[in-house]
Amino acid sequence: MRALGLESSFWALAPRRIVSHESVWGSRHVDTREMIASAHGPSWLLDRAKFDGMMRESVRASGAEAVEGRLVSLERTGSKWNYTFRTRTGHETGQASFLLDASGRNSIAARKLGAHRLRADRLISVPMVVRSELNTDLDDTTRLEANEDGWFFSCRISASERLISFYTDSDLLPASIDVRKKRIEYLLGQSEHLSDRMEHHSYSALDPQSLVPAHGSLLDPLGGEGWLATGEAAFCHDPLCGDGIIEAMNSARHAARALMACANGDSNAFVEYKDQGRERFKNYQLTLRSYYALEMRWRNHAFWKRRS
Repeated sequence: MRALGLESSFWALAPRRIVSHESVWGSRHVDTREMIASAHGPSWLLDRAKFDGMMRESVRASGAEAVEGRLVSLERTGSKWNYTFRTRTGHETGQASFLLDASGRNSIAARKLGAHRLRADRLISVPMVVRSELNTDLDDTTRLEANEDGWFFSCRISASERLISFYTDSDLLPASIDVRKKRIEYLLGQSEHLSDRMEHHSYSALDPQSLVPAHGSLLDPLGGEGWLATGEAAFCHDPLCGDGIIEAMNSARHAARALMACANGDSNAFVEYKDQGRERFKNYQLTLRSYYALEMRWRNHAFWKRRS
């Protein structure tokens, strides 16, 4: 944020400090990493909607023209891109010299140009917010805990709300809401630590209705003549790595440099950007594999066997 000149805007969001990360991974032992001892300083719990809004406003403040709508058509004529958006008031057309797709996992513009995503697995998240009337949860740690079908992530949102996300493969999750609820409750019950926390603060029952894609994936290709994809439109990381926002912002910085270099006559800038992007994704996959390899207790179960 400091490098982007947005430090004051970041603090205005009032992010909550995370003092430590706890994990139960590879054994029943709780491993604690205190952030006060980290060379990078503390972690922060963000309201993602507010953070994204702040970033959009910073783009507008820098002079960018904002058009809110749905991309309808996109075609290249000579050295220009012609585009049409459907807005609330009708259609808006325009031209651009370069196209940068930053539309997240959907890669909306890139898909219109024939690109497709290479999925690494079938990971999904089941985010659940539980609530309590006690207002006693003051724990500023995050908790990561493996189980036979995947893993849980948990952190408090406030003194009376806590996020519990369950990560597993889409084909391992029961389609029936009732059966899904029983299965997740069973797995949570096997977790001495998370289940104790739920009981201690008298949290409400789980509601596992929402499903969110969480798989790692790479766009193929990452760009072409006059266009590039960046952020999660280019590649997504498994949340286990915990670097999604940072990697997306780094990707955007690399893309901006490539666009500027190309505009200044560097015909190889886009090629280098795509090569570096594929290399970063390859390194991410190696790192992710090493993380999953640390958990051996359920190596014969489908979720873990796929990641061995």
